[in-house]
Amino acid sequence: MSARFEHWVEGEHYKLLSLPGRRVALFIVVNHSLFQISAETAARLRAGVRHLNLEECEEWNALADSGLLADVNTHTLVEASPNDGANLAINLYLTTRCNLACAYCFARGRGHRVLDRDMDLDTIPFLFDFVRKNVTPSKAVRLEFFGGEPLLNLDFIRRVCDAGEVFSQERGVRLIKRISTNMTHLPEAALRLLARHKFIVSVSVDGGRTSHNQNRPGKNGRAWFDKIIANCRRLREASPDLLLVARMTVNGTLVPLTANVCELWQHDIFDYFQIWPAISVASTESSPAAEGALASPRGTKDTIPPDVQEEFSRLVKAYPFFFSRSKRFRGILEYERIADMALNGKVANGYCSAGRNYFTFSPNGAIYPCHRFVGDTRFQVGDVRTGLTEEPITWRQSPDQSPACRGCWIRYICNGGCKHHNLLSTGDITVPDPSLCRLEMGRVMGILSLIAEKGGDYQRHSRAPLDDLFVSCGRPILPREVAARALQLKTKWFTPLGPAD
Repeated sequence: MSARFEHWVEGEHYKLLSLPGRRVALFIVVNHSLFQISAETAARLRAGVRHLNLEECEEWNALADSGLLADVNTHTLVEASPNDGANLAINLYLTTRCNLACAYCFARGRGHRVLDRDMDLDTIPFLFDFVRKNVTPSKAVRLEFFGGEPLLNLDFIRRVCDAGEVFSQERGVRLIKRISTNMTHLPEAALRLLARHKFIVSVSVDGGRTSHNQNRPGKNGRAWFDKIIANCRRLREASPDLLLVARMTVNGTLVPLTANVCELWQHDIFDYFQIWPAISVASTESSPAAEGALASPRGTKDTIPPDVQEEFSRLVKAYPFFFSRSKRFRGILEYERIADMALNGKVANGYCSAGRNYFTFSPNGAIYPCHRFVGDTRFQVGDVRTGLTEEPITWRQSPDQSPACRGCWIRYICNGGCKHHNLLSTGDITVPDPSLCRLEMGRVMGILSLIAEKGGDYQRHSRAPLDDLFVSCGRPILPREVAARALQLKTKWFTPLGPAD
């Protein structure tokens, strides 16, 4: 008997992940199905599908007939438009004013310095005209209030909220409001505004006291950690159901990442964590690659140092602990998005929504595909008064169109990497940063292993709010039907793992 899909290659069409107790997880790359198999079956699959024994082959073919081995991810992306999978999102870069001197701030260079101003109030009518012209069929729009420190331009936020209420009633559009703030400045008026409009509040706080005060000191040298936690508690008391996200940036390893997360988690005031490495550009001759990941070619630059990579690997292994002793903690957003995609067969229609459904309005009125490119006029795609004047086609490349991505086993979860990281690493927004590839592969490996090891409790964890949150910069996600009848098959060699497990 011949096995179906004998041409498949391990690491491109499927991936084998070692688990405790001589068990192995089998991840089907082309549709995100996940199975548990024995070490013996895995050894044969490492040699190729045609090496399966007779009983394994029969069961493999039955799974193929059920649709659980079908290559649906490729077809899903081909049939999708670039704008599918995410709501319209507009980042309002309200001000360049900020009272902090963060060690890793990306806005201290390039064109940001020439934008030393606040966003004008006359931008507001153009904002809602842009929404009217570009809203997706979901009729949901996320407004991102950003800076600098956006609460220093509180009057603008208030006026947008007021205008938004009228717009929503007239147009039937749901406005999701999210602010990215350092939470050092929270006057009563700001507290009331955030609570009344049920903002999603993303607080830039880099773990515990030591790391945060080192990474994010005031411009006058002041340590702000205790004030930030106190302000978060005030906000929590004013609005107990408001979503608070701890936005951590990992800059060095003086304090281990897991310890930093734990110290902040113990305050029990944040619903979610969002954790991202600081960009640290260093020329590389070569860098070691994780299993299945890219080594850094000569001439590229790693944006994530190896010691930071290792800290992320340790964190994903410790992740289950944080669910065991907290009533508020709902997860690390990047991890929960990966789990959602694997368990529910979802496909990434881009690494983020930049240049698709996500645009940034800069203080001078220019429109960019991403907040990290503000001031770099090479990437300007329009103006608030005229709308979009350029179609950012290069931001919409499918992983199957990329020579670096088309053979990668996480290509339908990652979809090409952060354009800003890519530009700093390789000089091209479409060519992936190898160090980010290693980080993403480590995350996916860790979460797939967790799904396989922990069973139903973690698999059934609620992930309903993810689409409203800024997960992986609004990564667009394409839903599709999971082959549910495959989960009902009686199997001996390939045990399906999924929400019903």
